[in-house]
Amino acid sequence: MAQDFRLLGLYNDMPTQSLQMICGLIVNTMLAAAPEILDLPPDQPLLESEMIENFVRQLQVVLLGAARWKERSRRES
Repeated sequence: MAQDFRLLGLYNDMPTQSLQMICGLIVNTMLAAAPEILDLPPDQPLLESEMIENFVRQLQVVLLGAARWKERSRRES
C-alpha cells in the first residue's frame, strides 16, 4: 500500500517508516471493520449503512492526519 501511495504521488515527502505506519493504521481499521460487518444480520441495511459510514469516516480521519503528519526528531519527543 505504501508503494501504491508513492506511485500515486501521495505523501512524497513522508519518510517510508511513517508511511508504513499510516498504512498499518488503515489495515488495522479495516481488520476491525470486517468482523463487525460480517456479523450484521442480513435484514439490517440501515445499520449496515451506518456502520460502513462510520468506518469510512475513521479512514478519512487517518488520511487527513497523515496529510498533516510531521516527523519530530527524537530529541523533541
